[in-house]
Amino acid sequence: MSGDFSKLVTDLQSDYSLAIDFLDNPADFLKNYNLDEIEYRALSTSDYSLLAELCGSEQVAAGALSGAHSSQCTKTTPIIK
Repeated sequence: MSGDFSKLVTDLQSDYSLAIDFLDNPADFLKNYNLDEIEYRALSTSDYSLLAELCGSEQVAAGALSGAHSSQCTKTTPIIK
């Protein structure tokens, strides 16, 4: 798994604006990342099984492809007081 792929999958689960851009046009969005052919196919076609295999986790794959983000999702983890 490439470094760009790992970071992108992680970011898609926590960055609302990034997830929206990805979901709007996956093929165009993914051009900005250095992904191998299999990584690109898993994300551009929303191939859940392949993505889960690449990530090693069905939960991570589901989070990356879910689009179940809200405006509360951010790039940073909030500090809970």
